[in-house]
Amino acid sequence: MSKLNDVQFDKSELLFVGEGQNGIIYADKNGKAYKFPKHNLALISLKREIEIIEHISNHVSVSVPNYDSSNLHRPIGEAYCTFTFIQGEKLTPDIYKQHRKNLSKQLLQLLDEIHSIPTVDEMPRLKMSFLNLYEEAKELIFPLLADDVKSNVIKRFEQFFQTNNGVNSIDCDCFIHGDFGSSNIIVDRNTGIITGIIDWAEATIDNPAFDYSSLTCAVGVPECKADLLKLRPSLSSLFEASEFIQYTFPFQAAILGIKTNDNGELADGLSAINCIKN
Repeated sequence: MSKLNDVQFDKSELLFVGEGQNGIIYADKNGKAYKFPKHNLALISLKREIEIIEHISNHVSVSVPNYDSSNLHRPIGEAYCTFTFIQGEKLTPDIYKQHRKNLSKQLLQLLDEIHSIPTVDEMPRLKMSFLNLYEEAKELIFPLLADDVKSNVIKRFEQFFQTNNGVNSIDCDCFIHGDFGSSNIIVDRNTGIITGIIDWAEATIDNPAFDYSSLTCAVGVPECKADLLKLRPSLSSLFEASEFIQYTFPFQAAILGIKTNDNGELADGLSAINCIKN
């Protein structure tokens, strides 16, 4: 990929747009967006995304971020990249309910497109290891849990390792978005048309069940699951796998919070873990 141009700007003149797990977004008066990664893990992921985004754009029918400049060699707080905003807003349960039939068909089509993207040499191989996740949870999260919660977590993970719960038995690894949650799906509220998919930093080669899990989890659009199954009943095996994948989401969030010194992310993850019904 060709090197992106550097641009000069006065950060004090930028308008704050929003903040996510990995980055802070600002905008200038001309509508150009500036993304500042919040920590080194996010910086590494953003560099990976920029390397493969042009390849992705050639294989999906909606817009993806069009990065036109970067300054990612700078330290955190100064490192950034720029792109043009995709028109629309993030998918919410309310928007989904308004355009349920139309959106479910579009989402299924987009997932098919994503999972059919050819792999390239620059493609990161970040396949999830639940065993590694469990070991990290024991080291980092278990000291913060009550004994009864800890016992339930051990039971759930050990049961998964004994039965495999279908996740690794589905031999169909392919290109995945890696974080196909509703906050990364941009739609036109009035028409219900999906205009873009953002945040491809976690794209990798892995089980497509991860993308279905992100879309239909409790903080996404869980009602979409029934609609997708109606459109394609053969997805039932993927959704069986997604049950354990979704179970691990709070652990992933809490561990990331510890690694990046994000106390809010850690607190949210721990709260979700403590509320899990085993």
